Amino acid sequence: MAKQKTSRKAFATTAAAVMAATAVTPVAAFAASTTSFPDVPAGEYADAINNLVGKGIINGFDDGTFKPNDPVLREQAAKILATALKLDTTGTENYPDVSPDNWSYKYIVAVTKAGIFGGDESGKFNPFANLTRQEAAKIIVEAFDFTGSSELTFGDKANIQSWAVPYVKTAVANGILKGDDQGNFNPNANIKRGDFALMIQRALNAVENAKTPKVESVSAINATQVVVKFNKEVDKTDAETVARYSINGVNPSTAVLGSDKKSVTLTFAAANQVEVTNGVLVVEPVKLAADTDKTTQKYTQVFTYEDTVKPEIASVEAKTNGTVATSLTVKASEPIQSALAKVDGTYYTVNFGGTDTATITGLSLEANKTHTLELINLTDKGGNVTVSTSKSFNVTVDTVAPTATLTPQGDKQILVTFNKPMDVSTVAAAFAANTAVKDETLSTVNHDAVVSAVSGSNDTQFVINITSTLYTNKNTRTLTVVFPSTIKDKLGNAMVAGTQTVTLTKDTAKPVPTGYRVVKNANGEVTAIDVTFSEGLAANANPAEPTIVNMNGVDVTSSFLGGLTASAITAGDKKVTFTAATPAKISGKYAFSFGAGLVTDQSETGNTSDAFNYTIDFGSGATTFSLPSAPTATNNVITVEFGRAVKGGAVANSATDVNNYTLGGKPLPQGTTIVLDAAQDTATITLPAGTIEKTDANAVFTVANVMSLNGEMLNTYTGTVSVVDNVKPVLNSATLNNDGTVSIGFDETLTAGPDADDLKVTVNGVDLATTAYTVTPITVGAEAGKYLLTVNGLVDNGTDGNSGGGDDILYVDVNGNSVYNAGTDIVVTTGNVTAGTVSLKNAVFTSVKVGTVASPNTGKDADNNFLKGNVVLTVK
Repeated sequence: MAKQKTSRKAFATTAAAVMAATAVTPVAAFAASTTSFPDVPAGEYADAINNLVGKGIINGFDDGTFKPNDPVLREQAAKILATALKLDTTGTENYPDVSPDNWSYKYIVAVTKAGIFGGDESGKFNPFANLTRQEAAKIIVEAFDFTGSSELTFGDKANIQSWAVPYVKTAVANGILKGDDQGNFNPNANIKRGDFALMIQRALNAVENAKTPKVESVSAINATQVVVKFNKEVDKTDAETVARYSINGVNPSTAVLGSDKKSVTLTFAAANQVEVTNGVLVVEPVKLAADTDKTTQKYTQVFTYEDTVKPEIASVEAKTNGTVATSLTVKASEPIQSALAKVDGTYYTVNFGGTDTATITGLSLEANKTHTLELINLTDKGGNVTVSTSKSFNVTVDTVAPTATLTPQGDKQILVTFNKPMDVSTVAAAFAANTAVKDETLSTVNHDAVVSAVSGSNDTQFVINITSTLYTNKNTRTLTVVFPSTIKDKLGNAMVAGTQTVTLTKDTAKPVPTGYRVVKNANGEVTAIDVTFSEGLAANANPAEPTIVNMNGVDVTSSFLGGLTASAITAGDKKVTFTAATPAKISGKYAFSFGAGLVTDQSETGNTSDAFNYTIDFGSGATTFSLPSAPTATNNVITVEFGRAVKGGAVANSATDVNNYTLGGKPLPQGTTIVLDAAQDTATITLPAGTIEKTDANAVFTVANVMSLNGEMLNTYTGTVSVVDNVKPVLNSATLNNDGTVSIGFDETLTAGPDADDLKVTVNGVDLATTAYTVTPITVGAEAGKYLLTVNGLVDNGTDGNSGGGDDILYVDVNGNSVYNAGTDIVVTTGNVTAGTVSLKNAVFTSVKVGTVASPNTGKDADNNFLKGNVVLTVK
């Protein structure tokens, strides 16, 4: 029988899944070792192994090696996981093949109790069995509680056993497992020690990253809307501040936090603000919902999007409280720019107003029939057009009277919640006069005459603000709200006249400070300090500033950041902002003392805050900074302005270290030079010739790991620069044609073809004078774009000096002097000859080579790169 699982996590392998036991690995396999191994090459393997060794999770062998290609045994995996997860190793387990005297026994106990491992069908643990790659996926997913799934693209995914598929999908989704260079997963292969270490390190990194508040993903859902997903719940007010988001410096029109409190939908004014190529998308830090003192990390992404999805009808709804509906509401799959509408074949006006929802009025839709809405030329904000789309629908009959519930909002407000969307005008009219609210004696209680629907409630919630004094002699009041039958829902169903009571309680709790936030600009300078409170505050035009004392006990209130000024409090605010007159970088601890009565809540009695203190630690001074402006590039020379003196030379975090930059997602080309100016605040990066293969006006460029001279670390910069093709065109083909001419080609299209001076033609080991051949472009046929090289023959009239005689000589004028020189020029034939093109196929030409001179100066590509010199091709 298999060993009983002790939790939902059990690695009960079948006999087929467990590899045959191998020779026992000695305890020395986990003996103490240094964090550097001669048999581990530099790279991701070494980083992971050294990191885990440094944490005491894994070790090498006594001979100083790690043996990264050796298999991992199940008992070794148990030790590694128990150590990495700091599991409880006390207790006992009854495995017949694991002795309590074995070094691995306590680790096997730990992973069994945790439900990560278990026995096989016979109850054995099989400590010396090799662990396969699919088994490794399962235990790591179980050990670290990973979730999620990703479709598998491995070429051998069919070989993954069915029980392992969900675990492999989850491991891939979390970045724990990858395929080999051929795109295979090799599920049944033994997991290597190096690979297992890499998996553990990736798992630990994933867990750590999950703790860090950050943007999880950004995706455009249509031409004007982008969804930003955070990995933590965020503060609604801060998350819906449009200044927190931008694409190419443009903020969205609105930002709406979803019900999950993690997703924010951004709506931009125009499609060209979202449909960009290599744009820079920025999400500034956003406060967390659970702790407004903490924020997400700043997020930057190179953003490209084009909306190609056509819009569709998502839903159609029509309601009535009788037999005929006079309107319908249509919701599209995305915001709509324009459309024509037909309802049951008749045209009607429809206006989405740039949203995804529209109401069509003036209808007469019978409740007992099926109706059809057709939208014609439905056009989204990105210009995608659906010529015709339709949806059938039925009318919903609702004759139920609306109902309401009352709940207290503070000690002076009543929240009225209806069970369906209401006719706002009827609700406002019912509460307009001071007759709607009564006290215990049914005397009138005054309240605001204007009662509006709560924003975002879909006209289901309204707030009655009480203006009468309530708590002169009592701490609780039971009030009665009168609901007349004139109140109606949107369909016209009238409310049943009646009354309801609600009990309000005097608010005696003082507003309490809940934390503070230090606000900094992009240069790391402190610009303000926000102090938050437990409830909404009363308006206050002039809150008092705090007293500030530095760590030496000196009062620096007037000099701290040039002096702080408190911003006016708007009724309902939950924070007070103290703005610096002179933003600056500061360090050290300061004691802030806030006097009693700094803020007042919105209760009837106006509770004021007590005096309180905060000691704010601004750190040791080693803050971060951002580039003050985007880098520029001219003729493959990139200029980066840091805005402050930075490190240079062969030191860590140097601005002259090529490893701190990338271009197009790759390291800078070999041979790149980086120099700092005298002030050490500007780096000039010169890309070497012959390294940029394609002009790109938006090449992605990053700068990271650069430190200023005062210890500030650069926030990673990601943007784009313009680079220009600086690779010289190369002569790459020279073909002897049937007519004895030569077709020559280049590895890219030339905008100016080579002339004779750009080339060197060598015949029978001798270089021809440039007058001996011509070069012309080929413009038609299969070889269009290449160039035709023609060698010319001259005629010498022979000894008699007469043209046309039998002693005439057709020759190639090697030295270019236009006179036949025996022994120098090449004789093609004699007799009655004519000057003109000669065929290089002639047997007299024993060898032919075509090449470029050292410095060609005519043939060039579109980026003005002249031909590469000293390239030689053999024709025959």
